[in-house]
Amino acid sequence: MLIETPWGAGTILPAEHMISGKKVFQIMDTHGIPLDIILEQLKDRGLVMNTIEFIESALVNKNFTEKTIKRILCGQVNMPESLFDACMRYIGKVRS
Repeated sequence: MLIETPWGAGTILPAEHMISGKKVFQIMDTHGIPLDIILEQLKDRGLVMNTIEFIESALVNKNFTEKTIKRILCGQVNMPESLFDACMRYIGKVRS
């Protein structure tokens, strides 16, 4: 299914194509592999990362601030800042 978003068209993938953002964060944090490389490998395999889980996992880690996470996602992997901000608002609502 193709959907239109403010940053372009996208496809909604079945759940089996989604990998845990927590696992992706652990790989990045433990092995020092840049997120853009991890995401490229996932893309080559037809997988995507759960971004909300990634952000939540990074926020729990004391070495990552919201600013650091935003720099990684918006700078390294070109996530639109508006999408990052929407994710943070969602996480804030879920936590409260």
